[in-house]
Amino acid sequence: MREKRVVLFCKLNNSITVRAKEAAWQEIATRVNAHHFSARHWKQMKKKWQDLKAEYIRIRALQKKKPTGGGPPPHA
Repeated sequence: MREKRVVLFCKLNNSITVRAKEAAWQEIATRVNAHHFSARHWKQMKKKWQDLKAEYIRIRALQKKKPTGGGPPPHA
């Protein structure tokens, strides 16, 4: 995935197209499916990545959020 990072996560432009992004996800799906029993479509993998990223952002925001007071300290 690191090799395809630029293609996967950059905005579309003249050199990075939708087809290039789809091809990168298909290659990742092929590699992952070669090592697992349950085959997944590249669209499922892309959705899972988006879900994991959103969950990370949500948890990170909760960690940064300052407590309002009241109750025991968070690390008690």
